[in-house]
Amino acid sequence: MAIESDFKFLGNTTDKLKVRATLEELQDNMSPTESSENTTENRSVSVPAGYVINQIIIQNTTANLVTINIGTTDGGSDVVSGLIVAISSLGALLDSLILKRVFNLAASQTLYITSLNWNSASLNVYIKLEKLIY
Repeated sequence: MAIESDFKFLGNTTDKLKVRATLEELQDNMSPTESSENTTENRSVSVPAGYVINQIIIQNTTANLVTINIGTTDGGSDVVSGLIVAISSLGALLDSLILKRVFNLAASQTLYITSLNWNSASLNVYIKLEKLIY
């Protein structure tokens, strides 16, 4: 399915720019977000082939402190290591805390969100992705 639209240039209403894009092309250019909501135990999410991590946002919906790791193996910490998530907090991780952003570009990559002690915490973890390979 193709989507077409006419755009008029400012200053000259007779000139038009024709834009045509397929729905698939538009979807390919969107930045998807993988999420794990209400996480109270070890979970996993998948990064599709051709995508890299742009940003990670974590929300702690409880008054319980928790330390988490995010890795490419169960219990691993090669993406985020030893992150202390404060009570009742919401924030984006600093770039320096995301240790690995690029994975196998030809195949999807499972990421594991783990903690040795969840301490009854409940997290919403959002991983914003960016398409690198089109």
